[in-house]
Amino acid sequence: MTPKLLHGLHYLDITVGIPDHQNIQKQYEFAVKPVILKINSIPISGGEVTIYGNYLSPKAAISFRSPRGTPSGIPCNNITIYEDNTILKCNVTGISGQEIKLVGIGERRITSGHNHEIFMSIKGRNAINPDNITFSFYLPTVYGSPGKNDNRLITIFGDNFNRIGLRNNEDGLAY
Repeated sequence: MTPKLLHGLHYLDITVGIPDHQNIQKQYEFAVKPVILKINSIPISGGEVTIYGNYLSPKAAISFRSPRGTPSGIPCNNITIYEDNTILKCNVTGISGQEIKLVGIGERRITSGHNHEIFMSIKGRNAINPDNITFSFYLPTVYGSPGKNDNRLITIFGDNFNRIGLRNNEDGLAY
Protein backbone atom coordinates (compact mmCIF):
# COMPACT_ATOMS: atom_id res chain seq x y z
CA MET A 1 0.00 0.00 0.00
CA THR A 2 1.51 3.34 -1.05
CA PRO A 3 0.65 6.47 0.96
CA LYS A 4 -0.81 9.42 -0.92
CA LEU A 5 0.52 12.95 -0.44
CA LEU A 6 -2.08 15.50 0.61
CA HIS A 7 -1.14 19.08 1.65
CA GLY A 8 2.46 18.05 2.43
CA LEU A 9 1.65 15.01 4.59
CA HIS A 10 1.50 11.36 3.55
CA TYR A 11 -1.70 9.41 4.28
CA LEU A 12 -2.76 5.80 3.99
CA ASP A 13 -6.39 5.06 3.16
CA ILE A 14 -7.41 2.17 5.37
CA THR A 15 -10.70 0.34 4.99
CA VAL A 16 -11.91 -1.67 7.96
CA GLY A 17 -14.68 -4.23 7.56
CA ILE A 18 -15.92 -6.83 5.14
CA PRO A 19 -16.19 -5.87 1.45
CA ASP A 20 -19.70 -5.80 -0.07
CA HIS A 21 -21.48 -5.60 3.29
CA GLN A 22 -23.44 -2.45 3.92
CA ASN A 23 -22.78 -0.50 7.15
CA ILE A 24 -19.86 -2.73 8.09
CA GLN A 25 -17.07 -1.04 6.12
CA LYS A 26 -15.47 2.13 7.38
CA GLN A 27 -12.74 4.23 5.65
CA TYR A 28 -9.95 5.85 7.70
CA GLU A 29 -7.09 8.14 6.78
CA PHE A 30 -3.91 7.35 8.71
CA ALA A 31 -1.14 9.97 8.69
CA VAL A 32 2.32 8.54 7.97
CA LYS A 33 5.17 10.32 9.76
CA PRO A 34 8.41 11.13 7.91
CA VAL A 35 11.38 8.87 8.74
CA ILE A 36 14.98 10.17 8.96
CA LEU A 37 17.63 7.62 7.92
CA LYS A 38 20.80 9.60 7.09
CA ILE A 39 22.14 13.18 6.97
CA ASN A 40 25.32 14.87 5.70
CA SER A 41 27.57 17.39 7.48
CA ILE A 42 28.40 20.89 6.20
CA PRO A 43 31.04 23.56 6.92
CA ILE A 44 30.39 26.16 9.63
CA SER A 45 29.91 28.74 6.87
CA GLY A 46 26.63 27.00 6.03
CA GLY A 47 25.48 25.16 2.94
CA GLU A 48 23.15 22.52 1.59
CA VAL A 49 22.08 19.73 3.94
CA THR A 50 20.82 16.46 2.47
CA ILE A 51 18.48 14.26 4.53
CA TYR A 52 17.69 10.74 3.36
CA GLY A 53 14.55 9.01 4.58
CA ASN A 54 10.98 8.10 3.74
CA TYR A 55 7.81 10.17 3.38
CA LEU A 56 9.74 13.46 3.41
CA SER A 57 7.86 16.63 2.49
CA PRO A 58 8.59 20.14 1.20
CA LYS A 59 6.18 21.40 3.88
CA ALA A 60 8.49 20.29 6.73
CA ALA A 61 9.81 22.61 9.43
CA ILE A 62 13.44 21.60 10.04
CA SER A 63 16.01 22.78 12.58
CA PHE A 64 19.07 21.42 14.35
CA ARG A 65 19.15 21.80 18.12
CA SER A 66 22.06 21.40 20.50
CA PRO A 67 21.54 20.52 24.17
CA ARG A 68 22.78 24.01 25.19
CA GLY A 69 21.26 25.84 22.21
CA THR A 70 18.18 27.96 21.81
CA PRO A 71 14.88 26.05 21.65
CA SER A 72 14.28 27.07 18.04
CA GLY A 73 17.67 25.74 16.93
CA ILE A 74 19.47 26.41 13.66
CA PRO A 75 16.90 26.56 10.83
CA CYS A 76 17.22 24.70 7.53
CA ASN A 77 15.25 26.51 4.81
CA ASN A 78 14.47 26.41 1.06
CA ILE A 79 13.40 22.77 1.08
CA THR A 80 13.33 20.70 -2.09
CA ILE A 81 12.34 17.03 -2.39
CA TYR A 82 13.74 14.38 -4.74
CA GLU A 83 13.50 10.67 -5.53
CA ASP A 84 9.88 9.94 -4.63
CA ASN A 85 10.05 11.81 -1.28
CA THR A 86 13.18 9.95 -0.07
CA ILE A 87 15.73 12.80 -0.39
CA LEU A 88 15.24 16.26 1.12
CA LYS A 89 17.65 19.15 0.56
CA CYS A 90 17.59 22.39 2.55
CA ASN A 91 19.98 25.27 3.29
CA VAL A 92 21.61 26.43 6.51
CA THR A 93 22.95 29.98 6.65
CA GLY A 94 26.21 30.22 8.57
CA ILE A 95 26.27 32.38 11.70
CA SER A 96 29.83 33.17 12.75
CA GLY A 97 31.28 34.19 16.07
CA GLN A 98 31.84 37.67 14.58
CA GLU A 99 28.07 38.21 14.38
CA ILE A 100 27.62 37.70 18.11
CA LYS A 101 27.18 40.85 20.19
CA LEU A 102 29.50 41.44 23.13
CA VAL A 103 26.71 40.60 25.56
CA GLY A 104 26.45 37.15 24.02
CA ILE A 105 23.17 37.58 22.17
CA GLY A 106 22.94 34.85 19.58
CA GLU A 107 25.84 32.83 20.93
CA ARG A 108 23.75 29.69 21.15
CA ARG A 109 22.76 29.90 17.49
CA ILE A 110 26.23 29.88 15.96
CA THR A 111 26.71 27.27 13.28
CA SER A 112 29.25 24.94 14.78
CA GLY A 113 29.39 21.86 16.91
CA HIS A 114 28.24 18.29 16.64
CA ASN A 115 25.41 16.02 17.74
CA HIS A 116 22.64 18.54 17.13
CA GLU A 117 19.23 16.89 17.45
CA ILE A 118 17.33 16.89 14.15
CA PHE A 119 13.88 18.41 14.55
CA MET A 120 11.51 17.80 11.64
CA SER A 121 7.80 18.40 11.85
CA ILE A 122 5.10 18.32 9.20
CA LYS A 123 1.72 19.70 10.21
CA GLY A 124 2.39 18.97 13.87
CA ARG A 125 3.66 15.43 13.31
CA ASN A 126 7.26 14.94 14.37
CA ALA A 127 9.52 12.79 12.24
CA ILE A 128 10.64 9.35 13.35
CA ASN A 129 14.40 9.03 13.81
CA PRO A 130 14.83 5.31 14.58
CA ASP A 131 18.64 5.41 14.91
CA ASN A 132 18.76 8.77 16.74
CA ILE A 133 20.85 10.29 13.95
CA THR A 134 22.26 13.72 14.79
CA PHE A 135 23.54 16.59 12.65
CA SER A 136 27.12 17.90 12.87
CA PHE A 137 29.11 20.69 11.29
CA TYR A 138 32.60 19.89 9.98
CA LEU A 139 35.17 19.72 12.74
CA PRO A 140 37.81 22.45 12.92
CA THR A 141 41.06 21.66 11.12
CA VAL A 142 44.34 23.19 12.28
CA TYR A 143 47.04 23.52 9.61
CA GLY A 144 49.67 25.09 11.84
CA SER A 145 50.86 28.15 13.69
CA PRO A 146 53.89 30.41 13.18
CA GLY A 147 53.90 31.11 16.92
CA LYS A 148 53.15 34.32 18.76
CA ASN A 149 53.83 37.87 17.62
CA ASP A 150 55.17 40.91 19.55
CA ASN A 151 51.70 41.50 21.05
CA ARG A 152 51.72 37.94 22.44
CA LEU A 153 48.90 36.90 20.10
CA ILE A 154 49.05 33.39 18.73
CA THR A 155 47.96 32.92 15.13
CA ILE A 156 46.46 29.58 14.11
CA PHE A 157 45.89 28.58 10.48
CA GLY A 158 42.94 26.34 9.74
CA ASP A 159 39.33 25.88 8.68
CA ASN A 160 35.96 25.64 10.41
CA PHE A 161 36.76 27.85 13.38
CA ASN A 162 33.55 29.32 14.72
CA ARG A 163 33.64 29.88 18.44
CA ILE A 164 33.01 32.90 20.62
CA GLY A 165 36.16 34.97 20.85
CA LEU A 166 37.56 33.69 17.56
CA ARG A 167 37.32 35.80 14.46
CA ASN A 168 38.01 34.80 10.89
CA ASN A 169 39.68 37.24 8.55
CA GLU A 170 39.70 37.08 4.76
CA ASP A 171 42.87 34.95 4.73
CA GLY A 172 41.18 32.17 6.72
CA LEU A 173 43.13 33.00 9.88
CA ALA A 174 41.53 32.67 13.27
CA TYR A 175 42.73 34.69 16.24
